[in-house]
Amino acid sequence: MPDTIASALADAPEYVASLLRSSLPQHFTFHTYGRAERIVKLCEEIAGGSDLKRSEQETLLLAAWFIDTGFCESAESHEDHSVRIAASFLEQHAVPDDVIARITKCIRVTSHSDSPGTSVERVLSDADSAFTGKKKFKRNLSLLRLEREAIRGTRFTDAEWLQEAVDLVTRRTFHTSYARARFEKRRSDHLVSLRKELRSTLEQEERRSAREQAKRDVVRAKNEREKRPERGIETMFRTAPQNHLNLSSIADQKANILITVNALVISIVLTQMFRNIDDIRPLLVPTMILLSVCMLTIIFATLATKPKLTSGRFSREDIQNKKANLLFFGNFYKMPFEDFEWGMNAMMNDREYLYGTMIRDFFNLGQVLGRKYFHLRIAYSVFMYGTVIAVISFAVVLAR
Repeated sequence: MPDTIASALADAPEYVASLLRSSLPQHFTFHTYGRAERIVKLCEEIAGGSDLKRSEQETLLLAAWFIDTGFCESAESHEDHSVRIAASFLEQHAVPDDVIARITKCIRVTSHSDSPGTSVERVLSDADSAFTGKKKFKRNLSLLRLEREAIRGTRFTDAEWLQEAVDLVTRRTFHTSYARARFEKRRSDHLVSLRKELRSTLEQEERRSAREQAKRDVVRAKNEREKRPERGIETMFRTAPQNHLNLSSIADQKANILITVNALVISIVLTQMFRNIDDIRPLLVPTMILLSVCMLTIIFATLATKPKLTSGRFSREDIQNKKANLLFFGNFYKMPFEDFEWGMNAMMNDREYLYGTMIRDFFNLGQVLGRKYFHLRIAYSVFMYGTVIAVISFAVVLAR
């Protein structure tokens, strides 16, 4: 038995080196033959400080040579592949089954999913984790990052990789007193450093994300402004109310013409009536019709030009609820200047409120203009048809 184990141990380095050179993918930068040699040396070092028997040391070294050979077949569940490769090699060297079982069990321990049971398993587990407590940890970590990025086909962000590294170092604990004394302090220092770096990276990424979000918000707001025809909107709000005011002025002029004309007619008729009351008695009915037509025309023309005022005040609640129209003088002519100034500033600082007020003012202008032309239309109709009736009445009376 000793001869077969010794023979296997003597042939293992060359076999592992040949296997890794021929089958290990080129993108493996961490799990290489150099790492296998380092783990074997660490096993010898830790075993020397752990008082292992010779047979246990031989089992340990054979397991150490094969722990990473499974990467030649697959990075996923590589421990299972390593066990199969090691068992095949050991069977070829006629190593007893119980020894193969102990060796393969040691290999499975390097998955670090379960705590090691035997002294040999503890030493191998510590040797596999020793890189977390060595000076060249950062260099080895960079090599491991390149390897894992190649395996998964995408790059890690700095924060993602630092979190991976923190999780890796946190899981790797030492089980022998020698390894704890030799590597634990530096492992703890590396873990603290990684956590600080992770926190700083997360803060930087959060600030960068906030800046990028702010830039996206600015771009989105700019795009929204570009999509909206701002200049066209301003032109519309400038010209449409002006057109309404012009139409209102025209309506007022028409109403004034009607009022002036009918007032003159009334004054002339009344003057003639009082001077020649006896002579025009037969024309009394047509004259009264004419006077009635003139009065109705004046009434509706006056209604068309009659101004309408509101309370002249608004409250802060009206501003907060965006109900007050500060563009119409009738809503603020009784207000103190300070309250009006506050309301105007509030409206100007709220784009939605400002446009809403302009829309409301535009609508109110249309309502006022509609009432003007409604009364004006009635006034013209009364004047036109009434005058016709009055003239016909005069003609009938005179024809007799």
